[in-house]
Amino acid sequence: MQASLLEILRSIPDHRRAEGKRFDLSTVLLYAILSMVAGANSYRQMHEFIRIHRQRLNEAFGLELPYSPSYCGLRLILQGVDPTALEAAFRRHAVSLSKPPAVEG
Repeated sequence: MQASLLEILRSIPDHRRAEGKRFDLSTVLLYAILSMVAGANSYRQMHEFIRIHRQRLNEAFGLELPYSPSYCGLRLILQGVDPTALEAAFRRHAVSLSKPPAVEG
């Protein structure tokens, strides 16, 4: 069965203390990934992408990010993510995708 990227991102452990969790980690990760796919290559550009598209993204994914994290907040959140856990999540997602059709040749 194919697991959604958001479901898999939810398995990544959150490094922040309980009182520091203003934003859901999986939501921030998903929106950061989408911002990079859209061409963002800095924390400021990720912030701007999320700020501009937040309401549309919330509606599309059924999420509730109340507002865009600042670019400094994004940096702190993203730099604290365990890279091994993130890689494992991407690998699980890749494995869950259906295989491409065989090319006859």
